[in-house]
Amino acid sequence: MNTISLKFENEISQESLEALFDTLASILPEDLYSENKMISSDGVESDYNVMHHVAHDYHCYEMPVTRALTVQEGKTIYEVLDQAIEGDYCLEMSADSTELQNRYKFNSFEGSIQEGNLD
Repeated sequence: MNTISLKFENEISQESLEALFDTLASILPEDLYSENKMISSDGVESDYNVMHHVAHDYHCYEMPVTRALTVQEGKTIYEVLDQAIEGDYCLEMSADSTELQNRYKFNSFEGSIQEGNLD
């Protein structure tokens, strides 16, 4: 599944989450926005567009998207969110590894993660 994930040390308020989601939804291309279906243990089906969970002492907020992001989409999301979010956070997003490798001439990938300055 392709996602945009944000990780914070502390849980963010419902108002902040809504503002963050609205910001992402306003800058994403329409074909990228997605809702996923989830079926709870009691069989109730619901749609979600942001999922919250705690992992490794971080509050993680995952937004499903329909495809991997382009480098430019990733940069745009980073630039907007970095201005909107105060404090430390971690941003992760699905990306097209072929585009990254061709554009930045990475020699190899370790698993599915590549870190670095993409300027």
